[in-house]
Amino acid sequence: MIKIITLAFDAETQSFNEESLNEFISTHKIRFIRKEFFISQEIPYWTFVIDYTHAKKYEGREKAPEYKSSEISENEADEKLAEAIKKWRITEAKKQAYPPYIVLTNNQIDEIVSKKPMSKEALGKIAGIGKNKVSLYADAIIRLVKGEGDEQGLSDIQPVVQYDEPDIESDRTVSEVDALCTEQSSAESKS
Repeated sequence: MIKIITLAFDAETQSFNEESLNEFISTHKIRFIRKEFFISQEIPYWTFVIDYTHAKKYEGREKAPEYKSSEISENEADEKLAEAIKKWRITEAKKQAYPPYIVLTNNQIDEIVSKKPMSKEALGKIAGIGKNKVSLYADAIIRLVKGEGDEQGLSDIQPVVQYDEPDIESDRTVSEVDALCTEQSSAESKS
C-alpha cells in the first residue's frame, strides 16, 4: 500500500512538524520511503511517498519476537546488534539533522542484522541502501556487524555533500532538481 504525507515548513518554529509522519511510521511496517523537496508559493515542503505492508497490531515500533529456547543465544546477539545499529543511527541522524529513518529504516536494520554484510558490496544489496548510503555509512555499519563498535569515531566523519541518489525509475538528477529550484526562485523574485 502507498501513503503520501506532505509536511509544510512552519516559519514560526523554523521547522517541519514531523509528528504525523513519525506516528505513521511507528505504527506500520515500512518497505520503502521516497522523499521529495519542493517549494510552492514560497513555502518549502517535504513530501514522503511511503510503501508499507500493514498496520502493526501492537503499540510501538519494535516488539521482541517469540523464539524457541535453542535460538535464544543467536537471537540475543542479533538483538544486541540491532540495538547497537539503532543507537548509532540516532547519533548519526542528530549530527545530520535528519529523522533516524532517513539514515536507516527499521526494515533495513532488520535486514542488516539478518544478512550481516561484511563488505560495502554486500551492504549495497540491501533494499533502500544505495551508493550514497554505502559511501556515508558502510564503514561504521560493517564495524558494528563485526562487533567492533565505533571506537575509532567513524560516525564523527561528516560528509561534504549529503544527497540521496535518484530512484532508478526517476529521470531526474540532483543537478536538474537544483536547476529547477533556482529557476523557480528566480521567477518568483522577478514577479
